[in-house]
Amino acid sequence: MKLLFDGETVAGVRTEDGAELHANAVISDIGARETNDILLPDKKRTSRLES
Repeated sequence: MKLLFDGETVAGVRTEDGAELHANAVISDIGARETNDILLPDKKRTSRLES
């Protein structure tokens, strides 16, 4: 699963099978580091998260 963006705003998710689900709000409950490492597309990832 990956987050979808409209500019700098999260606009939905893309599932493993490629389906796109658009939403006004997306909530991740896996934690900041995991959201950054797993859900964000490569070009949106940040290296600012430290241990």
